[in-house]
Amino acid sequence: MFYASKLDIFNYARLGFAIGHEFTHVLDIGAKKIKTDDGKSFYWWTNATQNNYNARTYTLVDFYNNISTKNDSIDARQTLVENTADNGGYRAAYLTMCTRHPSDSGGTYAPYRLRVMGPYMNSVDFGAAYNCPLGSPMNPRTRAW
Repeated sequence: MFYASKLDIFNYARLGFAIGHEFTHVLDIGAKKIKTDDGKSFYWWTNATQNNYNARTYTLVDFYNNISTKNDSIDARQTLVENTADNGGYRAAYLTMCTRHPSDSGGTYAPYRLRVMGPYMNSVDFGAAYNCPLGSPMNPRTRAW
């Protein structure tokens, strides 16, 4: 999971994604049925929850089927559970890094947004890797080092 040759931020982002991915599995289609201590099973999702989940997953299936290419063809119904967890992992990692925190109002830490974006903006490698024009927000002309 961690690579010594990568910057710490990439390792932490990868870890955040993996944790979010696995937490998403806790709430996916397989988790709607729970076993009680006496071994009986019951469905704890309401009909509204099931309908909402189905609507979202149909959208995800369509999305993945439409982005499939000749070289990367998939059956998005077959990969749905993992695609759902991947999207949940991304969302969890993104929201964690982009959430307002009480320290955003002052103190020893910069706001989370700047703590995440600042190092990328200060990176010549990032600007080059993503072809950010010099002078753009993600590739400013002045850097700290």
